[in-house]
Formats: sequence, C-alpha cells, structure tokens
Amino acid sequence: MRVVFPGFEGRQLWIATKRNSTKARHIERDPNVELFWEVGSARPTAHLTVSGVAQFVDDVVAKKRIWDADLFGYRLSEFWLGGPQSGDFGLLSIVPNRVELGWQPAMWQGQRPEVWTP
Repeated sequence: MRVVFPGFEGRQLWIATKRNSTKARHIERDPNVELFWEVGSARPTAHLTVSGVAQFVDDVVAKKRIWDADLFGYRLSEFWLGGPQSGDFGLLSIVPNRVELGWQPAMWQGQRPEVWTP
C-alpha cells in the first residue's frame, strides 16, 4: 500500500510520484493498482474504490500539460524543483477497470455499492 493524492482531468486519473520511489518500482513490476477515497465530512459519506492499471507517461508535452493544469491539491514544484522536465518527476495515468461507490451508513445496513466496469 502506498499513499497517493490523485488529480482528475475529466475522467482521466493522474498520480504524481517520484520516478525512483519504491512505489514506482512496485508499479513497474505490477501495474495493477487500487485506490480508495472516503469523501465527505458529514453523513452520508461516500466511499470510492478505483481498480485499474497504472502506466508511466514519459511524454514531455503531456507531463507539462498536467503540470500546468494544477490538478493536484498541492504544488508539484514543492517536490520537483526542476519542473515537469525533472528526471525524477513521474506521472502515472490510471486506466480504471472497476469503480465502486458506496455510502455510509447504507453500507453498514447491507446496501451493496454501485459498481461500474467498462
């Protein structure tokens, strides 16, 4: 398990990570990933699980576009001082193959989550 902070561009899901991190090495060995969010501070709270395949994007134009889009809840420049062309800036594209959405407290009462598959 690795902590990530995703960025969304329409239906596209992006993850920024250090290209030489343990997380990056794990993904290169096995690109199947699962991401989980709990959204909302008041009831009902949504639980979202995305299962998919991660792939590093090495195209400099795409990396600059995502960098400039400011999709993440933090400034990428805090981690990659060299900008989008930094050799350590890893950009992951996540292609979902299953999305599950559930709500609390309905899940506790046995309600099954909504499921999307392509």
